[in-house]
Amino acid sequence: MAFAARRLSLAEVVLKGGFAEEMLQPVREALGWGLTSLLALYRDIDPAPDLPAPRSAQSELVEPKHLPGDLALRLSRVRELTEPVEGEPAAPLSPEMAELLTADVRALLELAQQRVVETGL
Repeated sequence: MAFAARRLSLAEVVLKGGFAEEMLQPVREALGWGLTSLLALYRDIDPAPDLPAPRSAQSELVEPKHLPGDLALRLSRVRELTEPVEGEPAAPLSPEMAELLTADVRALLELAQQRVVETGL
């Protein structure tokens, strides 16, 4: 989770510098590290920057109520909007939307940290 927090902090610094598009990759990496870290609290896996499959996240985090459904939907938006675009250029991301994306990933990291505190890890 510490690596996820560092990637998210990088994204926030880049965003404050006025580069909304350049913060997408670190936000996506923070999302991957955050989701896999949360999964690692419930099953034997190593956290990684790669995003878990949406169905895995649904069945292993949302359905057992480890991840609230509303946050899962917001994180799906983060996943979609940070997806690398190939071919045609993507529409620019507004600073306001970029701030929402970082806030959603921050909420995930706070949830995971809360779980760590609850379990005493």
